[in-house]
Amino acid sequence: NMSTSSRLHRMLPLSQPLRQMSANKSMSAESFKTAYSALKSGPSGAAAANYQPFHDMPLVNRYGVFGNNNCSLKAIDAYGFDYDHTLANYNAKSGNIIYEQAINYLIQRENYPVELARACEFDEHFAIRGLTLDCVNGNVMKLNQFHKLNPRSIYNGHDPVDPTEIHDQYGGFRISEQYYKKNMKDIFDLFGVPETCLYCDIIHFFKSRKYDFEPEFIAADIQRAIDHVHDTGVFHKSVEQSPEEYVTKLPQFTDYVKYLRDGDKKLFLLTNSSFDFINNACNYLFEDVVKDLQLQHWTQVFNWTFVSAQKPKWFQLKQSASAKFRRLNRNELTGLSNAPFTLKPIEELQQHAVYVGGSLEEFHRLTRLDNDQVIYFGDNLGSDMMGPSKTGQWKTVAIIKELESEIDVNNHTPFKNDLAFLLDVEHLWYDAQHLKDLNDANIDIMLSDLSLQRDTYRNKVKTYYNQQFGSVFRTHSTRTLFFHRLARYSDLYTSKVTNMLAYPLYYKFGARRQFYDHENII
Repeated sequence: NMSTSSRLHRMLPLSQPLRQMSANKSMSAESFKTAYSALKSGPSGAAAANYQPFHDMPLVNRYGVFGNNNCSLKAIDAYGFDYDHTLANYNAKSGNIIYEQAINYLIQRENYPVELARACEFDEHFAIRGLTLDCVNGNVMKLNQFHKLNPRSIYNGHDPVDPTEIHDQYGGFRISEQYYKKNMKDIFDLFGVPETCLYCDIIHFFKSRKYDFEPEFIAADIQRAIDHVHDTGVFHKSVEQSPEEYVTKLPQFTDYVKYLRDGDKKLFLLTNSSFDFINNACNYLFEDVVKDLQLQHWTQVFNWTFVSAQKPKWFQLKQSASAKFRRLNRNELTGLSNAPFTLKPIEELQQHAVYVGGSLEEFHRLTRLDNDQVIYFGDNLGSDMMGPSKTGQWKTVAIIKELESEIDVNNHTPFKNDLAFLLDVEHLWYDAQHLKDLNDANIDIMLSDLSLQRDTYRNKVKTYYNQQFGSVFRTHSTRTLFFHRLARYSDLYTSKVTNMLAYPLYYKFGARRQFYDHENII
């Protein structure tokens, strides 16, 4: 059987601090050999009995709301929502629109080979949110919070980058701050997944056909193509024509709206999209709410609708007069408003009206809400989380749809077996590395085998989430750069807005205590 110390971490929320273990010279050669023999059977062998406490832990609720920071709903009077990927839950077909329209732009405007359209196809399972593009070397990688790359999660086109090549390009596995700022681009929102796939596909296309190309030019061309798809309305116009093909209605959204209304809460929509881009899709998304609550139009779901907001600029303080709200005359759009044309600034927000532009300062002036009375739901780190958190001091909720599938993996028994085995291998290796000083050939072989098993099972655990890049949230023992920043600017995170229905309007969410290397685990 394994030693008591190596079994103990099964029953604790976190493993022993690795720094403490690396300085531990108490393990004898005999104890190491005994523990090593027990591990040799693998995750399904004799050592599996030691994982029972790990299995006995309760399953994590895939629809839970999780805290990065302590957050109380008691003082919240206004609930704000982004549109794209927050209230509008896009499916894989929407990513295909972005991908194909960007290729069309590259062929028609940038003179890329026509063959590109036949050779490239959007694969929603290739990339994940939160990757970083190296525009100089053409690599796509997952970084952790320390800007260290995972050598198992760096690709050039469709090919993994060899560790030797990584060292030649970056001088090691850690990206310097200077190189990162000058040459790299983070793609942290879901609209960026088609862009990441397109970048990898085009790099692979040119490599496989022996083209001489500059990765920086490809990155710049793709950026222009993606901007064209969004800025000209190509994407939203496609969705507007057949919203049922591209967006999924939020389950229980009627119940959540009624829940907030019964609690005397204000609701507002704050989006960068223009009204005409989202109107038809919103008619579809909110048709059940309109019917069940006997409303006339989807805009009556919200106390106020703010469109063309230009986030994150919307959250900047001391803006010019151009940051004033202007009321949208919806007469020609919906027939539900007789608001006269006016060039005067808004001095009072009308119920269920639609406003263009605006700013954070104007919002608080007109609503008379304090900063700590507002909570905002969004998916985009740059436009939805950083501004409200840093400048607005609003509470923020990040909507991360991948959370459900990641929790499913974490609850999966084979995954837990492999992870438990990997942790045992790592703990034993850290505990026993001082035995190298004995110059015992057998111990050296065992330690080398543990190191090999560690690499094998780290890669296996990674592929449960995504074959190429693994988890959106972690790089084995540390946070990804994406989740590190998300945790910095979001108080809460969950997979969908309506998960909040399970919590009272006075509920206080708490962040789990983290134990650091210099602390004992309680």
